This record gives sequence, C-alpha cells and structure tokens, in this order.
Amino acid sequence: MKKNLVMAAAKGYSFYDLEPFLQSFKKNCTSADLVLFVDELSDFTTAKIKSCVENIQLVQIPAELKNYAIVNSRFVMYKNFLDTHTEYEKIFVTDIADVIFQADIFEKYSKQKNFLVYAAESITVGNDPGGFNQFWTKTFLGEEGFQKLKNKTVLCAGTILGSYTEMKNLFQKLLDSIFDKTSHGIDQVFYIYVIHNKLVPIKNLIKSDVETGEILTCSVLKDYQVADEKIKRGDGRSEERRVGK
Repeated sequence: MKKNLVMAAAKGYSFYDLEPFLQSFKKNCTSADLVLFVDELSDFTTAKIKSCVENIQLVQIPAELKNYAIVNSRFVMYKNFLDTHTEYEKIFVTDIADVIFQADIFEKYSKQKNFLVYAAESITVGNDPGGFNQFWTKTFLGEEGFQKLKNKTVLCAGTILGSYTEMKNLFQKLLDSIFDKTSHGIDQVFYIYVIHNKLVPIKNLIKSDVETGEILTCSVLKDYQVADEKIKRGDGRSEERRVGK
C-alpha cells in the first residue's frame, strides 16, 4: 500500500523552534512519514526530535549542498529522495519554522490523482506590500519577465502538495530553472513562473485555501480569529508574528 510523505529542511534550528511543527504533525498527520533534511542541529535537538515523532527520518544535508541556500538545495534533496523511494503516493513539502498543521493535509485530497495543490496568497507579484516578490522577479527574470508576471497571484514555494509523479516533475523543472543556487527568492520566482505558465504537465492543478485551511503559515499572520480550535487568517500578510510558541 502506498504511503504519504512530508518533507522539510531544518538548518541551525533549536528543538523549540521546531516543536510547534513537530507536535502538530504528530497530532494531525498520522498516516504520513516525515523526512527532515538537517544540518547544524545540536545533539540535544536531534535527540528531542527523534523522541517527539516516531515516524521520522533525519537525513544529513550532503556536503556538496552545504554552501547552497537551503531554500534551493531542498529541491535537490526532495528530488533525489523520491528517485529512490517510490513507495509514496502523495507528498507534501513545506517550510518548518513558521508552519503548523491544523488538520490532516492528506485527508482532504485522498481521492485526488495526478494532481498538485498550490498555495496562493491574496496579493500579486506587482502589488506585494513588502516588495520582496517584485524585487526577486526583476532580479532573476528582468523587467520583461516582471511585466509578464506582475498581475499574477503570488504562490508560496514553501507549501506544496501533490502526487508522486507530479511532484518529481515539478522539482526537476525547478532545478532546471534555478541557475543561481545561492540566492534567496529565486525558488519562489521560478515556482510562480512554472505554475502560472503551466510548464509542468499536471492534470489537476488545485488552488488551496490559505485562509482557513489545514496548513497555517504563521510568519505572514496579522489579523486572525480562533474557531473550531483552528486559527483562521485575516488579511494573510503583515509583519512577522509567531503563533503557537
């Protein structure tokens, strides 16, 4: 029987940075395995992680990737892991320090086949209040590339769910595009570019609900309310505010 898999990367964190993510995974994703690609974790943190979650595998980041920005090298590691682990049916890759699970992310899409779920923000590349997506797009795609994407919705490269083949194809397309492995933001730009231009053949491309859904990204949280034991986002964008710590 095929299994579900969550993958994330953790470099230089303490256990207490990771605890909200780990505890929420343990509570909500009982059908999934968890693989963390790790570097610069203390022995204490490593031991606490292993004692916190049973169905977890810690994989050291390879030496040849240590000088890469982890937001880029993670896609290399995700692709390589799936190349040798075909037992998984659905895969969720995620940021870790500011993300918590509020429900089983796999349950909602249990009947989906040949699909990819993308998290769309409530802003476009051209009207990002912080200016990061605009800056990154102009830096990596130039003014012409920015003009083509400025009215497109910002998509989060930090939370992606899909079926096995679709995720592998996405990772390969991103790796073909991310030519500068050390720059932050380049992963986001090319993910937005690839999805909006439909450069990966995906039968079912699904927009996720980032306001009240199973996944909460805390670092972009401002206005919120709690209902049915879940945190519901308001405008979805603002200053950093850590929830659940």
